[in-house]
Amino acid sequence: MNRYPLWKYLLVVAVLLVGLVYALPNLYPSDPSIQISAVRGAEPVSQ
Repeated sequence: MNRYPLWKYLLVVAVLLVGLVYALPNLYPSDPSIQISAVRGAEPVSQ
């Protein structure tokens, strides 16, 4: 039934998962959720 050995299928799946992990940062925009600034010169933010 299978044309190739199991280890080759597992290798293909592993390579695809590594590629997916490396591609994930490109799917989200570079919009930071928090902004970090220095303590000196910073004004307190009232909410």
